Amino acid sequence: MKRIERSWMYKRTIGQSINPDFVKGVDESIQYVTDHPESSNPDEVRCPCVKCKNKRLWNADTVKIHLYGKGFVPNYYEWMCQGEGYPGVPERRSNEYRDMVLDAFGHSQDQGHSEEASVSSEEEPNATAKHFLDLLKASERCVDGFASLLSEAIPNNNHMADTFYEVKKIVKGLELSHQKIHACPKGCMLFWKDDAQLSECRVCGSDRYKQTSKGSLVPLNVLFYFPITPRLQRLFSTKNILEEMTWHSKNPRVQGTMAHPSDSAAWKHLDCRFPEFASEPRNVRLGLCTDGFAPHEELKLLWEVGATTYDISKKQNFNLRAAILWTVSDFPAYGMLSGWATAGKKACPHCMEKTKAFWLEHGGKVSWFDCHRQFLPTDHPFRNSKTTFCKSKVEKGVPPHIMSGEELWECVKDLPKATDGPDSIKRLKNEKKGWFKKSTLWELSYWKHLLIRHNLDVMHIEKNFFDQLIHTVMDVKKHTCDTPSARNDIAKYCKRPQLHLEKNDRGKEIIPKAPFALDKAQRNVLCEWVKQLRFPDGYASNLSRCVDFQAYKLYGMKSHDCHVFMERMLPTALRELLPGHIWNAIIEISQFFRDLCCYTTSVSDMERLEKNIPEILCKLEKIFPPTFFKSMEHFLIHLPYEGKLCGPEAYRKRVEEASTQRTQKSLNELYWETVGGRNKKGRVKGLGGSADLYYGSQMGRISTFSLQYTPSLVSQMQDQVKTRVQALRQEMER
Repeated sequence: MKRIERSWMYKRTIGQSINPDFVKGVDESIQYVTDHPESSNPDEVRCPCVKCKNKRLWNADTVKIHLYGKGFVPNYYEWMCQGEGYPGVPERRSNEYRDMVLDAFGHSQDQGHSEEASVSSEEEPNATAKHFLDLLKASERCVDGFASLLSEAIPNNNHMADTFYEVKKIVKGLELSHQKIHACPKGCMLFWKDDAQLSECRVCGSDRYKQTSKGSLVPLNVLFYFPITPRLQRLFSTKNILEEMTWHSKNPRVQGTMAHPSDSAAWKHLDCRFPEFASEPRNVRLGLCTDGFAPHEELKLLWEVGATTYDISKKQNFNLRAAILWTVSDFPAYGMLSGWATAGKKACPHCMEKTKAFWLEHGGKVSWFDCHRQFLPTDHPFRNSKTTFCKSKVEKGVPPHIMSGEELWECVKDLPKATDGPDSIKRLKNEKKGWFKKSTLWELSYWKHLLIRHNLDVMHIEKNFFDQLIHTVMDVKKHTCDTPSARNDIAKYCKRPQLHLEKNDRGKEIIPKAPFALDKAQRNVLCEWVKQLRFPDGYASNLSRCVDFQAYKLYGMKSHDCHVFMERMLPTALRELLPGHIWNAIIEISQFFRDLCCYTTSVSDMERLEKNIPEILCKLEKIFPPTFFKSMEHFLIHLPYEGKLCGPEAYRKRVEEASTQRTQKSLNELYWETVGGRNKKGRVKGLGGSADLYYGSQMGRISTFSLQYTPSLVSQMQDQVKTRVQALRQEMER
């Protein structure tokens, strides 16, 4: 409609003279703009001529001259830069968003300069930038207009803000604080407190700043620190969250079950060791999820001094204290937090120096093959086998002793800290004692009294185990553990002559097919099956995008996808594709992860898993080559022990991998997943409406004996899979 009404805009001349309709239209447009001023100076008008392109402000007469001489910018039927299409608002102050837009355009309000000044260097924003700037301007005008409308609609003595800028000033106090702390480029120290004035690192001598071309100093490394104390205080200022902060003290649970960290031995041990801390139910036990940085100074204050906090429900102040119950991190960060080297033969933080890992001669890596028979009962037949594990070897050993906090403190109390300099840390690493530093967390007075300090991340281990297993079973090049060097290691360490390398007629070494590897037809069937999988919304991602039919492999699966596939899909997928004894072993490890990840468990359940997992791993050792058993595969032996001390695994996973039920979580939910809060139904927050599907809660808690896994889809799929495999084999034989 406006294109027709304003057709005069592009009919500037008639012959050699200006079109009277054009002059009339320009006068009306200028009048509209002056009635709706944009700038604090009512005499300024944004010029829509071809040369200025709405980028410069001039007085009304100058704008008319520009339009008479040059005309309007093309296709400018909607005068959006002059405020048309948005609700009118009274004259208002400039705000930071408008200033940002004008700064981005390089706008100058100096009317004394000629119109050529700086215009030639300005350009129209690209389509993406223009769309963003238009939305920015539209949102600001809408908020201002709505605020102005409300101000006019309510009584005159109201305190309603008139603009978005004033609203921002009012709510600014609601934001949580953060600090910018300069750090050494090599991570040796922070330029903080007594070191805030230093210009060089007192550990390695690195410069704190770099000098720009203009001579200013810019820090080389900046840490953004979000203090935890105000965030804890904010939780007690919100009524609905405050109820969950004391959920553990008000909601009784079934005796003998663990549905919350407060049911665990680690929580109860801390309460018994420090009864004064336990007497206040509002004191917080933290599950620290970090990639290596630990705010130990603030944590020391929260334990020793506390922080005055207001309880919104009781309308009273109290002294809030907090303690770290345990940390949760992936394995590299585990080493940074604990100070124990997580690489090499001593990578296991439970076995430590008593590990039986060894270096593979041909594989060129550390292997934990045949390290699990020592965890079996002394009368177990696997211990006396000389053929199915390392050849001619009988296992008479006992499981390594897991050191207590006091014993660990005696080991680390004299070790150097990271702040003592890289030379001392390097010297300690070269000694290869396992420890490479003393963690700053040992400065917390209660740290050595905890039953467990660091948790192995189950989701991280499960993903690594699944990737190793599925790549080996599908014989994926460069990812499988079944390589020529692995076969040479089998010949050296095991008695499996059917898996030794063979030579063909031309003398070239060939790899005999392993019973645990699928052939091409079977891999194709598995890929087609995964391609056709469909899940309820929020249960898992679209796995069809993870199928590569050219390489016959699965790729790009996230932690939660591996979690679902490992515990729910894997038994169905491999039932008709692998020999029975191999499939049974994989079923048992799948069931192990399912039991381990139940959100309600018990000490007896964890003891059952602790008893079963050595035998399960030994069964896998009888099937797969020594290269299969890396540190991640070995850590399964210790997960039930940690579950027995800490309770459900759902409270001991990293936040970024906790769930994919929704694409985004609120800050409160992310925090609760770290601290260990629960909703009114006692479920883990952030799992969404599909928690029943995710954990199979309709089945109840798993019983105390091993169950034979019977996939619900087998009855529908096994005939199709079997027929398809036979058809493809016949086709390949032709």
